[in-house]
Amino acid sequence: MRKRIFTTFVFVFLAAGLAFSQTTPKAGIKIVGMTPYTLDQQYGSKGSSMYPSTGLSTVGEKTIVYLQAIDSTGGLIQNVKWTVIDPPGGSAQVDSQMAFTTIKLDTTGEYTVNLTITESGVNSTTSTVLTSADYVGIGSMGIVTYDSATASTPECGTCHQGALTGLGLDPTADYSHWMNTEHASFFKLSINGHNPEGQAYASHCIQCHTTGYNPTAANGNFAAVANKVGWTFPDTLVDSNFAHLYHTSAQLAQLGTIGCESCHGPGSEHWGDASKISVSLSASVCMQCHDEPPHHALGREWTSSPHDSGMIAIQAMEGGHVNSAPCAQCHNGAGFTDYGINGQLTQTTYGGIPLTCAGCHNPHDATNPFQLRKYSAPALTNGFVIPGGGAGQLCMNCHRARTAVNAAIAAGYKAYFGPHEGPQTDMFWGQNGYDFGDSSITGLATHTQLTDACVTCHMASDTVDANAAMTLGGHTWKMSGPDALGDTTDNTTACQSCHGPITNFNQIPAPYDYAGIANGGPIPGVQTEVKALLAKLATAIQSTSLGDSLYNGTISAAGAKQLTKDQLGAYWDYLLVSKDGSYGVHNAKYTFALLTRALGVYTGVKVVDQKVPTTFALNQNYPNPFNPTTTINFSIPKTGVVNVAVYNSIGQLIKVLANGSYTPGTYQVTWNGTNESGTEVASGVYFYKLTSQSYVRTMKMMLLK
Repeated sequence: MRKRIFTTFVFVFLAAGLAFSQTTPKAGIKIVGMTPYTLDQQYGSKGSSMYPSTGLSTVGEKTIVYLQAIDSTGGLIQNVKWTVIDPPGGSAQVDSQMAFTTIKLDTTGEYTVNLTITESGVNSTTSTVLTSADYVGIGSMGIVTYDSATASTPECGTCHQGALTGLGLDPTADYSHWMNTEHASFFKLSINGHNPEGQAYASHCIQCHTTGYNPTAANGNFAAVANKVGWTFPDTLVDSNFAHLYHTSAQLAQLGTIGCESCHGPGSEHWGDASKISVSLSASVCMQCHDEPPHHALGREWTSSPHDSGMIAIQAMEGGHVNSAPCAQCHNGAGFTDYGINGQLTQTTYGGIPLTCAGCHNPHDATNPFQLRKYSAPALTNGFVIPGGGAGQLCMNCHRARTAVNAAIAAGYKAYFGPHEGPQTDMFWGQNGYDFGDSSITGLATHTQLTDACVTCHMASDTVDANAAMTLGGHTWKMSGPDALGDTTDNTTACQSCHGPITNFNQIPAPYDYAGIANGGPIPGVQTEVKALLAKLATAIQSTSLGDSLYNGTISAAGAKQLTKDQLGAYWDYLLVSKDGSYGVHNAKYTFALLTRALGVYTGVKVVDQKVPTTFALNQNYPNPFNPTTTINFSIPKTGVVNVAVYNSIGQLIKVLANGSYTPGTYQVTWNGTNESGTEVASGVYFYKLTSQSYVRTMKMMLLK
């Protein structure tokens, strides 16, 4: 009986525990932007005859809105129920009671869409408001110049002719700035025979270069008005075409552009009410046109980039702090956009969003090349003023060390010690590494001749591997990874002008076999050599830091306390090179200079100068006589095995100071007056000897106590 009661108690307890541990669902509605690509994926051949949507809450009357039910806690939705509250005169309902559904808005006004989701008998309800409106046009589009017509209410140019101050808006979000962008002029120039990209222009192109284009929806969009007034695409592209269009219909001319409503939704319901117009950084706004591969593949490229999935993963893994100041400046798309507009973060917390098109590019302003939000970068944390880099300077706002090396070493080891996760700018310019007192290595650089720095290489279209289109280069920013067939490949397109027809980065040989791994064979590639040096340095650091495992660039605080100042500097350099991630490609000179000096801290053989000497040399020790330590410099003109050792006056070996394969350069060793077992030796005359395959020399020194 007791056993039975106990079993029942355990069953009830476990069941109650499961009930209490179950996460309560949290319903959400995502308005899905459907691009040409995703329409094809969702609807097959039918998708090619459908029209993209922006994913905005302000939508064109009589257009389809795509809705997705979500549980923000990540739970599995078992049942959904959609209901709609229509505006006066409306009778729209969702297409199906499925998690993914559609609704076609049948009049203008506000539709409230309600959703209830069910998981394990637990319900959660939410709602969203869709503003259905008609297109009104820009209003200020003239025949010759873009501001030679006067806008009238409710056209956009009525209020947005100049900047609206005091409302917290982007100061460039006005007609006077937008009129100088290609968004404003692309359609007009193209039908006049002056396509900005120098390409053929046909009737099917205007879908993306006019406002709201959708022949199936009578909502004032370009196609609807064109059909109404009888305008058709001209047979011949000549200078008079836009003037003819304007005289046919001035209203149509106000829609003959990628205007405000293309990105913010139709404006007939707006009338200054911010709740009835959309402002969004969502990539789907741009991808309504820029996601139609293979010819318009920017959207596909971006979706496989670290700025999309990579940033989302970081936000999910790291939690809320990356969406808050100061991290949001670089780890949150809205934060970066705010920084780009205002030069600083103006909020403490931002909603989770990746770095989208409008984060890097200003859709309203063509002041900077490529409509970039920023064409400059602040000084690095060590005070180095970035002297160039073109469009790549936008990247340099974030891909940089967060701490100056000297300040970090002076403060000692603490949580988050190191340059942070992406110090590529520092590596590119040869900055912010620990130099062990040798300032000559600071500023060593390999690729500063590249006009646009990062952009020159990372956005070069891969011409080496035809299967790497949309997976490497362009707006993927990836230099290495799988192509469409799953084969790992390197995008060496930009490298070939200097390095010849290489197909992978490791075909660029290192200057020397610094790591001693060639074993008499050819010198390995830069990346192989750097990885070998990092492995040696990691082993050396671990052996000093109480046997700590150097996992993900982290050792324990107890282990770090065992490091001397120079050893902690070597650890910094290990992190700098590792987190740069290019393994020497960004800046081979600086990388090798840092790692060889860092290793010298542990081997006792310090690199003094990596300039190639003309001859072997063994210098007189200094000081001499000495007590208790002295330094010895030696130079070698070619790679080879070198031994430097101390002997007593009768030729007995006292201590080996250097023994290994060394690359050309000048080195320094220190003798502290002890033998191999660490016992101090007596005063007297000693001899030190350099031995290599082709050179032997012995010098005399005196230890006085």
